[in-house]
Amino acid sequence: MEPTEKDIVIGKIMEMPEEQAKKLLIFIAGLEAGDEISNKITAAETGKGQSVTEQTVQM
Repeated sequence: MEPTEKDIVIGKIMEMPEEQAKKLLIFIAGLEAGDEISNKITAAETGKGQSVTEQTVQM
């Protein structure tokens, strides 16, 4: 069974020095959080989602 892209990426992250891996994972989490905020704002603007609170936008 050939490894998937996900398996390859996980393997490469596991090979990184611990400090570098931590920084990469924090960076990825930040990208995902930014996408989530953007999606909430877009949904609120189109009326297809929950309202966006001031606290959410400030994050």
